Amino acid sequence: MAAVKERGYKVGLDVSIVGFDDLEVSEEMDPPLSTVRVPGYKMGAMAAELLIGVIEGEVSQPQQYVLESNLIIHRSTCNPRDSLNTKTGNFLSLQPSGITNHKD
Repeated sequence: MAAVKERGYKVGLDVSIVGFDDLEVSEEMDPPLSTVRVPGYKMGAMAAELLIGVIEGEVSQPQQYVLESNLIIHRSTCNPRDSLNTKTGNFLSLQPSGITNHKD
């Protein structure tokens, strides 16, 4: 978020940022970070059961599971604005090295 702010953009107004795992620190950020909440405990329990099944020879094929996740909306997200997307043709992407301003 700091990199976005340093470039003069407002998180939650000009740029949306979403985190993952619904960490407690998300609510302490400025602005509070929207995040995706996943059932971490359930994922771990299912992975352990699957591993035991593999070790015991009961599971030999890859398995796929779909678990519910929730988007927790805080003030770090905003509605898309046409002026940022279609009129100017500009969009921002956050790379490990920082923010890049692209032209479509």
